[in-house]
Amino acid sequence: IGNRLGEVEQVIRDRPNPDYGLLLQIADAYKTLRERDRAIAAYSDIIQRANQRGDIATEATALAALGEVHLAWFDYGSARPVYQRLLTLRQQQQDTLGEQQALGKLVIVYDETTQPDAAIDARQALVRRYRQSGDLSQVPGLKIAIAERHRELGQLNAAVQAYQEAAVTGQRIGFVGYVADAYRGLASLYLESDRPRDALTAYRFLVDAERQAYNTYGMMEAFDQIGQIHRSLGANQPAIAAFQRGLALAQQLSYRTAYFTAQIQSVQGQ
Repeated sequence: IGNRLGEVEQVIRDRPNPDYGLLLQIADAYKTLRERDRAIAAYSDIIQRANQRGDIATEATALAALGEVHLAWFDYGSARPVYQRLLTLRQQQQDTLGEQQALGKLVIVYDETTQPDAAIDARQALVRRYRQSGDLSQVPGLKIAIAERHRELGQLNAAVQAYQEAAVTGQRIGFVGYVADAYRGLASLYLESDRPRDALTAYRFLVDAERQAYNTYGMMEAFDQIGQIHRSLGANQPAIAAFQRGLALAQQLSYRTAYFTAQIQSVQGQ
């Protein structure tokens, strides 16, 4: 089938005015057949010809398809310039949805090729476009991912800000799962940065978020962390109170009751 498609493709290309819609279908057929090299060659030829003719629509269509081929074969290095060019064309077309899709693919590419700075920029661009369109549903998740990339780079203040923005937006639109994820990340960041009192504040907000989400297990884990932090600060009574609240939740779940009982007894022994 691949060989026969190649013969048909050559006949079409030799015409004075090739049918680019048909050439795209042939390239798509190569992709379906997993004829990777032929698909790449076909799409690349269409892209070059469309670019020469100033046919932005055809070039963008072929670029999007070529990018999918590269991603399917985990060739992120080759996918990067394809989606960068596609993003430029979508911006020229003022195609908001297409622009968002191209940015989403670039986020994947930058993450897989370990380019946190570029991944942050792509996600920030996505956040701006979602906010402009009034669709905030994707913003908290993007902000949490941005915070994680900042953490990788050691940019702790920027990470804190991104987590906080994720929590605020998630609360605003009622996505309490994202709120909890944001405060959980923020609390762990404060602990890593040796800021236990800030971590306590974050865990208290986390308890509220988990309560709104009816996540008993999440509240139990948060009270465990609160108790451990108070204990490390030498605040035994607040530690006992936190472990007792954790024990009450553990009893509801019939899980880890012995652990919380042991923690309470250990602090009381001190």
